Amino acid sequence: MTITYEIKAKREFTHEHFDGAAMTPLGGSMGVANDVGLGDYQFEIDVAVTNNGKTESFTVALQPVDRNDNLEAFNGHELRFAASYGCDADESEELLKFCDYDRIVLDELHGIATAASKAELERLINERDAAAKAILAAMDAGQDFEVSLGVYICSASDMAVDQKGWDDEDPNKHTDFSTSAYWVTTDSGDDPEALDSTDDLLALCNRLEVNVVDVAANIQRPTESDPFVQGEVVIQPSN
Repeated sequence: MTITYEIKAKREFTHEHFDGAAMTPLGGSMGVANDVGLGDYQFEIDVAVTNNGKTESFTVALQPVDRNDNLEAFNGHELRFAASYGCDADESEELLKFCDYDRIVLDELHGIATAASKAELERLINERDAAAKAILAAMDAGQDFEVSLGVYICSASDMAVDQKGWDDEDPNKHTDFSTSAYWVTTDSGDDPEALDSTDDLLALCNRLEVNVVDVAANIQRPTESDPFVQGEVVIQPSN
């Protein structure tokens, strides 16, 4: 039996196409490489397959695997042929039957799609981490952020300044805010919550179901008259 194939087209649908979540927290057991996996994502391949001289065309579609199995560890980019999720666009079962149940073509197409999903997840994680670092850098330069409605992150120095105007009856009037670099405050009057790292910031955004990249979009860029100062580094506006 001789089976060959030719890829006619590849299409990648990210969360932006679905207006959904870019990444979701990983289920599964310990030992995962990432703490998040792809959210709404689909990869499609149009392929012409020839089996013993007969050629037919198929479209296969793949989506992220169900990552709620506590017996498995996941990297977050794993895909499964989407027919198992009820996706009508996926003709992987028809392709498999056409190939007399030889999986060589499906396995190679799966590898192509998985390479793309891995690259997309790495891009999203890098974008997320860069956004978190940019937010803390902007805070070091004097900017505060409203992370979600009525939830703010402020620098320790700003908290100390604000504290001077609080009533003596305020339970945090004498709190030492120098113990952490940043603090989370709320309009509802919750006690300030310490925040010391990008991991803390990402955990806060996850808890609030907020995209940290969207928060970073509110960073005030330096101007000619008001450059940001980060530590000893002055960030000048780009030309």
